Amino acid sequence: FFYRAWEFEAVSMADENQGIAARLRAARLQQGLEIDALARELKNPRAVIETIERGEWSRLGAPVFARHLVG
Repeated sequence: FFYRAWEFEAVSMADENQGIAARLRAARLQQGLEIDALARELKNPRAVIETIERGEWSRLGAPVFARHLVG
């Protein structure tokens, strides 16, 4: 049972992470911002913004760093 509960939690987290990524991308597009302009404003490389918008959080390093970028 524990394994299945863990598996369910992992799937739920993945879905939630993709939902966050999609909302962030939608917000950027709604404001008419290009990725390059947002990257300059946030002082982060374009690749970081693209990684966030794809929901690839593990590629951003420590979770605290990822939370700082979107928080």
